[in-house]
Amino acid sequence: MKLGKHIQSTTVMGFVFILIVLSYFHVYAAEGTANVSSPDDFVAAVNDETVTTIHVQADMDLTDQGVLDVDGKTIDLGGNCISSNNFTLFFQGKNFTIKNGSMDSKGGSYALFVGDEGETDSVVIEDITAMGGFNIYNATNVTLRNVDVTGTQYYALWCDENAHVTIESGNFTSHGVAVLGMSITETDMLIKGGNYVANGLNLVLKGDYGKPVIAGGKFDKMPDKEYLVDGFVPVDDGNGNFIVSCDHNDTEIKDAKDPTCTEEGYTGDVYCKNCHAILQNGTKIPATGHHFSTTWESDESRHWKECECGAKAEPGNHSFQWIINKEATADEKGLRHKECSVCGYRQNEEEYALDNVIDDINTKADGESGSSKPKKDNDDSIIRNTSYDNIPIFYAFLLMLLGSEVFSIFYRRIKQ
Repeated sequence: MKLGKHIQSTTVMGFVFILIVLSYFHVYAAEGTANVSSPDDFVAAVNDETVTTIHVQADMDLTDQGVLDVDGKTIDLGGNCISSNNFTLFFQGKNFTIKNGSMDSKGGSYALFVGDEGETDSVVIEDITAMGGFNIYNATNVTLRNVDVTGTQYYALWCDENAHVTIESGNFTSHGVAVLGMSITETDMLIKGGNYVANGLNLVLKGDYGKPVIAGGKFDKMPDKEYLVDGFVPVDDGNGNFIVSCDHNDTEIKDAKDPTCTEEGYTGDVYCKNCHAILQNGTKIPATGHHFSTTWESDESRHWKECECGAKAEPGNHSFQWIINKEATADEKGLRHKECSVCGYRQNEEEYALDNVIDDINTKADGESGSSKPKKDNDDSIIRNTSYDNIPIFYAFLLMLLGSEVFSIFYRRIKQ
């Protein structure tokens, strides 16, 4: 009898243990992930620092849960609804996301409160339908994306002190005071998109309040010009709505690049200065190729033609020739210099005597290059800046003829 009771007790304890284990794996299905279906499970997952993703698997009422620090967590409602009484549930923390479901104010003013006295930053609210508005307080870099918010008593969106919100997309409707309301103290609201239905009420709360900045969206009434970003205008779509878009009238060119000899350039892309959209893509510009100068560049031994990029063409050694600047006489030295016959590069002027010229001529006649004159194409030639170089030879020839004639006459007389 005792043995049977022991077996029965052991079986029950084993069954309970299995239920506990299954429950654990149900709640913490994967590392860092918690599946929750009750308020207690939800709060436990929020307080567990190892949990980064909370999957809500049932509707739940989180009234009076107070301020929940969901730092670094993603709360996926999985199509379920979280409800709470007004001002009884707040989400704060950094880098958290709430998505994929609905939130209900239970007849109160606001269905979702983001931010409290602690630091709240980098928050994403997406794919959420809310019956009751959003209340954002002391929270920076809050992004609303594809949300559907119905303001019941006051606003679809209220930005309280130190709230900085960007609306990317969604629907915002009010049945209270206005669609949008803002505290005047350190509050920003940037509207990039979304659909705003005022139902005859104010689009923005008037008076001593903050003003949104509108750079997109569709509105069922004309938004005030003071809210519009420069370059953005509301256009009547013909159905009683006004679509705000950029007129793209203020443009700039970015990433332009001039072509070089060897690299292609780019005309640059045309951007709108106001909305930063690319209005026109640029095109490639072919490389220009080298453009060599018509004049020569040179150093002491070589010459070449040069492109502005530094590339060189037609390089070669100098081909020097002597240029006589002043003729030498028997009593006075002359002046001469070497000059390249190709590029015009000239060496310093130097003095010379008649003996130097005879030596130069003999050297060229013997086929020798001399100590300073290269052979072949670089052989030095002598050019004088005068037209009287052949006069001494002419006189010598006349003297030879005269001497011959005198000798002939003298010879004939002796013979007679």
